Amino acid sequence: MRATAEQGAARDAFAEGADLALVAGAGTGKTSTLVLMGAATRRRGLYVAFNKPIAEEAKARFGANVRCSTSHALAYRAVGRLFQDRLKATQHMPLKRTAQLEVVFARCFIP
Repeated sequence: MRATAEQGAARDAFAEGADLALVAGAGTGKTSTLVLMGAATRRRGLYVAFNKPIAEEAKARFGANVRCSTSHALAYRAVGRLFQDRLKATQHMPLKRTAQLEVVFARCFIP
């Protein structure tokens, strides 16, 4: 892939250790830029995607130094074991009851 001037500048700044924020609309090349940035260094990175299919597609595009995940998967890895009993209990529960429990659970964390 041939980088645009902006993509090249982002890649170079990242490789030099600068902090960057990529802000752009859909389809403008953010992921392609991130792939270039990831390839420019051996430093480890994390790509957080909105859903699993996007994370899986990104995984195929990035090198081994970039882990691709969803925010949900990150949260599950961080605290999922604390709620394992509840998560297992909802596997055979009617959807309506699961929704009721989620509302109660959400209220516990809303100030």
